[in-house]
Amino acid sequence: MKYQRGLDAKIIYGCLLFSLSVSALVSYSYFAMPVALSQSTQGSQPTQKFNGKIAFSSDQNSVALDIFSINPDGSNRARLTNDIRPVPSQFGGTFDFSPAWSPDGTKLAFVSERDGARYQIYSMNADGSDVRKISDSTINDSEPAWSPDGSKIAFTRGGGCIILLNARKGAVANQNDDPCQPFVYTMNVDGSNRINLSQTPGSGPVWSPDGSKIAFSSYNTNFNSDIFIMNADGSNPQQLTNTAAHENVSSWSPDGTRLAFTSDRDAPANSFVGEIYTMKIDGTDIVRLTNNELQDYGPVFSPDGTKIAFQRGQTFDQTQAADIFVMNGDGSNQTNITNSSSQEFGPPSWQPLAAPAQVTPPAVLQFDATTYNVSESSTSFQINVLRSGNTVEAVSVKFGSVNGTASDISDYSQLFGRLQFAPGETSKSISLLINEDAFIEGTETLSISLRDLTGNSVLGNSGVATVSILDNDNVPPSTNPLDNSEFFVRQHYHDFLNREPDAEGLAFWVNNIESCGADAACREVKRIDTSAAFFLSTEFRNTGFYVFRLWLAGLQHIPDFSNFMRDTQEISRDLIVRAPGWEQLLEANTQRFTEEFVSRSSFRLLYPEDVPCDILVDILYLRSGVTPSGAERSQAIVACGIGDTAGRARTVRMVANNELFTQRLFTSGFVAEEYFGYLRRDFDFDGFLFWSTKLNQFNGDFRSAEMVKAFITSTEYRSRFGSP
Repeated sequence: MKYQRGLDAKIIYGCLLFSLSVSALVSYSYFAMPVALSQSTQGSQPTQKFNGKIAFSSDQNSVALDIFSINPDGSNRARLTNDIRPVPSQFGGTFDFSPAWSPDGTKLAFVSERDGARYQIYSMNADGSDVRKISDSTINDSEPAWSPDGSKIAFTRGGGCIILLNARKGAVANQNDDPCQPFVYTMNVDGSNRINLSQTPGSGPVWSPDGSKIAFSSYNTNFNSDIFIMNADGSNPQQLTNTAAHENVSSWSPDGTRLAFTSDRDAPANSFVGEIYTMKIDGTDIVRLTNNELQDYGPVFSPDGTKIAFQRGQTFDQTQAADIFVMNGDGSNQTNITNSSSQEFGPPSWQPLAAPAQVTPPAVLQFDATTYNVSESSTSFQINVLRSGNTVEAVSVKFGSVNGTASDISDYSQLFGRLQFAPGETSKSISLLINEDAFIEGTETLSISLRDLTGNSVLGNSGVATVSILDNDNVPPSTNPLDNSEFFVRQHYHDFLNREPDAEGLAFWVNNIESCGADAACREVKRIDTSAAFFLSTEFRNTGFYVFRLWLAGLQHIPDFSNFMRDTQEISRDLIVRAPGWEQLLEANTQRFTEEFVSRSSFRLLYPEDVPCDILVDILYLRSGVTPSGAERSQAIVACGIGDTAGRARTVRMVANNELFTQRLFTSGFVAEEYFGYLRRDFDFDGFLFWSTKLNQFNGDFRSAEMVKAFITSTEYRSRFGSP
């Protein structure tokens, strides 16, 4: 049984061995999720339908889960629900999932526990407005499916042998609800006239296009699931599959001839990795459409019947993020349309339209090449991201590096960030910092990927480029590169400021060391002072050290290395202190980054958006251990304004920049950055405690504490670039 990341619940007993979706887990049911298909009334002739948007659930910027929509080409991603609870007294976020479009494409049904401990069915308009509760019972209702004529909703009532102890709500599943017995129900679209159709356990109802039948899934005696069909009134159930596998139906083709389903029938023993299949409605002519090592789940035919949307990813150990894919009806051209670092869950639902959608052409974002070669001696390399197609709207895309044979410890600097394209901008560059180590290692590679697009934009290719670093070492050097003053200083710019050195700064610090000539003792002192100066610099205090303080002020804990690097690179983008306009650029970067920070689920979970400004200010100062003056408190409340994102960002900036708070974090920030900068890793607790204690013993005097000296002469640091 897989645990879904983000659920604040403990699973006591579970029997969903195969389901990897949030829908199945939090609704206590199986995995099938239907989609409204293309015929309007029972017995009528097919009405042509066109492909609209695809709805799915995601944890992007969410405390829990929200419903999103996206065009089938991956453009125009939109958030339709907000996971912050509508009742102010309820703390935390809601799980909104299992979306299902109405037959006319104007509404979505979905599942949520926003009003209490139970999961119920709601509806909303296509833009997320006018949310209405449809079902209201003491038993969990899930997996809604509109009848083709739009008059009824089929759904699953009950669950799949999961009992939850929910710490947030303090709720335990009532034994009288019989959570191990799901049944297929129907109700009117206003929630009235609820009827149990299956009579025996069943889940995941899927209407036939003419409305005369319903397909569903049910466990067999071996506790595997099989697929059944019954009449729309629940009569004449017929079993279509009978295997030792877990098989779950999720869509009926618009022409009424085939069913799409997920099965692990061909998976290795005990792996439970599902693939996507279709079959005729009598259970014959089974065709496998996907074949890979990742979980494929929840296939849904497009309204015109030519394509299938599904979820890929979300392995048992959760090392693989889930995304929404679209492929042709024969399984070809499998394309990731969400391409996100978030978890994107199906089963998706495909909006039927009566006429072709009038879609504004998207911006197309892509690297200017898919492969790059760079010499190890280059120290940095510019990679361009181009925008074509629609250039009149603002769009953005995140990027990040992934190790191949090249290491982000010794061969290059780990790369994170977001590119913001203003209207009219067609090109942006990414600076990859290259470290010239002294190892003979041949050509090494890394990859850079584009993900998490915003605005009306799509990727023009796979969104991945490969960089080959060409080795320039033929014989082992006699010294470590760090012993060279220029290398030593340049690497500090890479490791602490995330940029190439400016000529003036590089010359100043190199001359600072070289002024000692051959005096070894002098050179040692100058190297220590030069190294410490990067932490003490104005640039670092307003970038890396600001990120450190912001995490402590806003989230009450130190960021790990990856998060620290990601955030520091974002705030330091294109910044060179003392360059023309640097103050304005730093201010713009800081405000934009801080607004993004307070929009994160981790911050919103601690400080819900409905918390008044005066209370927000008091909590931030209290948790930061700072007692502000009356004037400072009033100033922070005024800065908060109406409590919008910009106001909350201004407030938390004031707390993070409080002079007393900054002084108190000097030691811990200095020690943490020794690990982040020199060793490119998280600190170990014993080491952090040792150096914090020693630095405090010497009142912050890093020379007397010999902290900087210990790090720059350590075997771990010197081994990044050559022999110790």
